[in-house]
Amino acid sequence: MTAAALALLAPPTAAQHDALRATLLQAHAAYPLYRERMAAAGVTPELIRADPLAALARLPPFEPCQIDRLAREALAARAHDLGGVEFSSGTLGPPKRRVLSEEDVARDAALLTELMHRAGVRAGDRVAAVEVGVTSLAVAFLEGCERLGVHATAAIALLPPFDPTPLCRFAPSVLIATPSVLSHVLPCLARGDIRPRLTIYNGDRLPRHVGAALRAAGVGVRSLYGLTETSALGVECPAERGVHLAPHVLAETRVASGAHELVVTPTGFAMPLLRYPTGDRVRVLRGRCPCGWQTPRVQVLGRLGQHVALFDAKFTVGELEALLPEAVGGIVQVVLSSAAHGRERLTVRLPAEARALLPEIRQRLCAHPQLEFLVRAGLVDLRCAFVEPPLRRKVPRVLDRRRGVSHRGAE
Repeated sequence: MTAAALALLAPPTAAQHDALRATLLQAHAAYPLYRERMAAAGVTPELIRADPLAALARLPPFEPCQIDRLAREALAARAHDLGGVEFSSGTLGPPKRRVLSEEDVARDAALLTELMHRAGVRAGDRVAAVEVGVTSLAVAFLEGCERLGVHATAAIALLPPFDPTPLCRFAPSVLIATPSVLSHVLPCLARGDIRPRLTIYNGDRLPRHVGAALRAAGVGVRSLYGLTETSALGVECPAERGVHLAPHVLAETRVASGAHELVVTPTGFAMPLLRYPTGDRVRVLRGRCPCGWQTPRVQVLGRLGQHVALFDAKFTVGELEALLPEAVGGIVQVVLSSAAHGRERLTVRLPAEARALLPEIRQRLCAHPQLEFLVRAGLVDLRCAFVEPPLRRKVPRVLDRRRGVSHRGAE
């Protein structure tokens, strides 16, 4: 089997070839999980040394359900130089762990600095990272900018009723935020309270109307792309023609659920992920980018499968449905709408005959950790409605009626 079987987005450079060899040898030497997978695929250290691309091609894509075992093995393998452990939020499934060595921490820092530079952050900028709550990720973004010699940085928490005063006082030239936060910042931009020249968003797709409003105001818009378990994978450049995947990433696609899913092999990290499915639908962009950075580019189209996005949390209708008593009979529809003071409302529509189970239903729904936090923090108003099933062949599972969002449902 040759490297062509990987459907790599670009031929690997000599440096990537060497980095892949080192990553595969480390995986074989230190991780029983990978030794088992390699033995089953006929991959030996001799093959890895001779042709690392052929060795990688023989391995099946990684199964995300095994990442917890991999993390446990990484903790044992890197006990002598453990740099930290990062956790995903668990909004798209069980929380995932990423184990970092001390060298990984330094490598992550250098990577973020490079990506912020590629996005257009420059010395002299005033950079604000704005989230619902100040997070370690926001701090890491700012530290990456500080290494570029920016003039000032600030981590700002934006909570309901979304008082923009701290942000306006800081007067950022660069704004780093999630799409949900950016949507709440738009009124400040429209009033001229802030005048950033650049926004960098992460965590989810940017709604079209938000991107259009930012660009209409002369603000550059860049996507910083990555997963908790992989760290940053790439960034959009000033040409705004897709996400450049970083040089340490070998990327391919596979067809899943009728779409092209991005599969990545980041090289050089202590906890290796070999042919890791990202769960993201992508469109591969061909040709050279005007910025001159010669790395593969993709347009990230969204997650495979359907999910509900509230502020920075994402979860599927299936996750909520699994919490309900069996007697309920399932969820008819989830409706998202805007509420007062910047809050959002989640209405779960259920079969009319389940009305008597309302107290238990609410209790079960609030057992979901992300939803429970949003409700307790006053960010989300959770409601249940009991309806007769619509007399239509297909009913959108999620109906988004929030202001500024397309009212089309997702099936």
